[in-house]
Amino acid sequence: MARFTVLVAALLATASVASAQVTTYAGAGAFVPGRAVTVGTDDVYFTDPTNHVVRRFNIPTGALQTFAGLAGTSGDAEGTAANGLARFKAPQGICYDGTSLFVADTGNNKIKKLSTAGATNFYAGASTTAGALDSTLLKSTFNAPSDCAAIATTTSGVTTTKLYVVESTGNRVRVLNDTNVDAFVPSTASTAGSAGDTDGAAASAAFNGATGICRPTWVRAPNEGVWNPFAAMVTDSWERVIDHGLHMGINHGSVFKPSTRSQQHPL
Repeated sequence: MARFTVLVAALLATASVASAQVTTYAGAGAFVPGRAVTVGTDDVYFTDPTNHVVRRFNIPTGALQTFAGLAGTSGDAEGTAANGLARFKAPQGICYDGTSLFVADTGNNKIKKLSTAGATNFYAGASTTAGALDSTLLKSTFNAPSDCAAIATTTSGVTTTKLYVVESTGNRVRVLNDTNVDAFVPSTASTAGSAGDTDGAAASAAFNGATGICRPTWVRAPNEGVWNPFAAMVTDSWERVIDHGLHMGINHGSVFKPSTRSQQHPL
């Protein structure tokens, strides 16, 4: 029986495709889940922006717990599972790179790094004040980071994982490596905050309220007869695809709407 985990109307539920049934796993309207990520086969971590926390749900036992942060209390602090001092402000996005969790702490304009043991640390962002500075991780500034994706690409036999962050107010995609934050699309800070739906080269494309990013499984490279492993999908007022830029780097690649490309496979 095919099964998948879904978050619906402030409930954690499991949906059975075969029987078209939805069973509540956890929650009774007490929280509104944001983004979610599965770690291993047992645990689902998800943001709870209304309550300013990150929660963990264990699938085999059905146990739901506050993983980081204090429910109902916003703030901006590091902490551990033992001292319970970590604080967030309306965190939206969450992703996993195979080792650590990363949270887009939207209200604080920062990216925080969480271990699966419960430690929360500042990862990127110098201030809770919105900004558009590209610099080292802890000197850079963000403007409402709303989601993130840890995406690995392999070029010439070398695999590199980078963190891609979308900003709902900044209207940009930023890319983070181990040391720096750079603008990815559009690739100039002068356009930060400017909303639009312009397709085209990464340097000049525009987003409008970008709220989500992922690496889809099915993306056909434009004008090519092969599936493109170097694409990412961004959700704004449209569903947009960043084509080829993931392995080519800043100022490369292009942005387009799948509906405008007749050869594009449905995502």
